[in-house]
Amino acid sequence: MKRKLRKIMVLAVFTLSILTACNDTSNGKTTEVTKDPQSNETAKTDQETKPETKPETKPEVTTDTGKDTTKVTVFPDGVSYYDGTDRLDGFEGTKTAAIFQKDPNQPFGFYIPETMETYKLEDGTEWGMDKQRNLFSLFEKGQVTVDSNFSNPALVKYKEYAGTEKDQYGSYYDFFNITAQGHELVVRLHYFEKEKDTTLPLFMNVLRMMRYVADPKAFKPGVAIDFPKGADDDEEAVLQLVKKSTTAIAAKDKSALHATVGPNGDALDFLIDNKNKYRFTEIVRIAPYDKETKRKDIVIGYEVLENGVVKYSNNTYTSLKDKEGKWYIANID
Repeated sequence: MKRKLRKIMVLAVFTLSILTACNDTSNGKTTEVTKDPQSNETAKTDQETKPETKPETKPEVTTDTGKDTTKVTVFPDGVSYYDGTDRLDGFEGTKTAAIFQKDPNQPFGFYIPETMETYKLEDGTEWGMDKQRNLFSLFEKGQVTVDSNFSNPALVKYKEYAGTEKDQYGSYYDFFNITAQGHELVVRLHYFEKEKDTTLPLFMNVLRMMRYVADPKAFKPGVAIDFPKGADDDEEAVLQLVKKSTTAIAAKDKSALHATVGPNGDALDFLIDNKNKYRFTEIVRIAPYDKETKRKDIVIGYEVLENGVVKYSNNTYTSLKDKEGKWYIANID
C-alpha cells in the first residue's frame, strides 16, 4: 500500500493529543499510529499563521558549457554503507545524540535524534516530533507525488532538491530525489514556517547521515570487476596481477596470493587469515607510473562482510618491478 501525503489539521493534532495523553511516549520511543487516509489529503494546520511572502529565487548560474556551478550534493562521498555503529554522540558540530534506525521497507537507514519519535504505519515508518506535526519520511519513487509550487531558498543549492509544496497556512513539504545502490528514492521533510529555523537544520543532519544497509544473507564473495585492457604493457601486467590477487583473497587462497607478491608476500596473509568475506566491486583509480618511486598504484573498491555487517572500503595495490624487470605486488594497503 502506498503512503499518502499528510496535511494535518489543528483539530486532528488536538484530538490526537487528547487520545494519546494517557499513553504518551518519551523521546526516541516508538508510537503505534492509526491513520485516516482522508486526513492526509484534506487536513490543514496553523490556520492562524499568515503565509510569508518569499522573494523569487534567482536563476542558477552556469558556465559557458551549461554545467551548473552552484549546485552541491547532500552526499559529497555518496550514500555510505552502514558500518555497524548504532549510536552517535552528536551530529557534526552539534551535541544532538542519535540512534541508527533502518527503514523496514528499504535497505537504508538514518541516525535519528533521541528527541524524535518513531511512528509505525501500516506501510512503513516515519520519524518526527510533536505528534506527527514535523515528519521525516522515506519513499520509493512513485509512492509519493512531488507537487512543487515553491523553491526553498535554503535548499536550492542541493542537486537532490526537487522542490517544495507550501500552502497559505505555513506548511512546508520539501522533497529530495535520491539515487543510491540502484534504488530511486524520495525523502520528504514536513514542518511549519515558524519552526523552519530549528526543524529544517535538524532534518538535514538526519538526511546527510543516510546509510545503505546491505543484506549480509545475500552477500556473495568474489570479484565483480571487468578489468580493462592496460594502456601499455606495464599497466596491463599490473592489472593482471591485481586481478589474480583479488581473486585469491576472495577465494582465501594463500598460494595464489603468494604467486602475485614479492619475497615477503606472507606479510599480506592477514588479508586471508580472518573470518571476513570479500567482494571486489570496482576499480576506483589507476594511477600513472611514478618515475621517482618506480611504483604503479591501482585502487580497488570492495565490500567486506565483517561480524555480520557488510561494509565498503578500498585498498591501494602497489606494484614494483624486481631485478629481472617483472612486476609484483609489493603492498596492499
